Amino acid sequence: MPHWTALAAEKKQRQLKSIPQEWLVTPPPLSTLDVTGFPESCGLLNAREIEITNTSVDVLLKRLASAEWTAVDVTTAFSKRAIVAHQLVNCLTEIFIDRALARAAELDDYLKKTGKVVGPLHGLPVSLKDQLCIKGLETTMGYVSWIGQYAEKNAVLVDILIECGAVPFVPHQHSTDTYVARILQQCLRSDN
Repeated sequence: MPHWTALAAEKKQRQLKSIPQEWLVTPPPLSTLDVTGFPESCGLLNAREIEITNTSVDVLLKRLASAEWTAVDVTTAFSKRAIVAHQLVNCLTEIFIDRALARAAELDDYLKKTGKVVGPLHGLPVSLKDQLCIKGLETTMGYVSWIGQYAEKNAVLVDILIECGAVPFVPHQHSTDTYVARILQQCLRSDN
């Protein structure tokens, strides 16, 4: 086995181990060409989590700011949905649910203590393309040679999102139409 394939396989195993075991789902048959509705029907998300993940951003931000929904609940819902999507189409590059939930809890605590939001994106989970460095995580952009290189600081955009109250929760692969990462393999489309 060439050295690069061993590195890629090890990275893929670390990624798989980072998925909470209770969030693993049984995928639909391979003959299913459109899996866009699968997150709602797979049984992992409860009715409230489905409502949260189907809510428009403007309404979501209002409900977070009013504490109708907590950042922890919203981040959990979106994390579950992202993990389901990943199991179907291989879209994520890093999975750091605990870190995202810790950030969400900090935001909930701040809102509870001060009655104010951190910023205009308070509690909003954001997925980022795997080209934006997040401190402490690998940003490989699909390059095997970048495995094991951990960001020492956030990209400027990531810092801005955090200052605005966002919750980075998963980096995702590049375009499915033009790209096959040698690390994590192809990211599939959900509707073909």
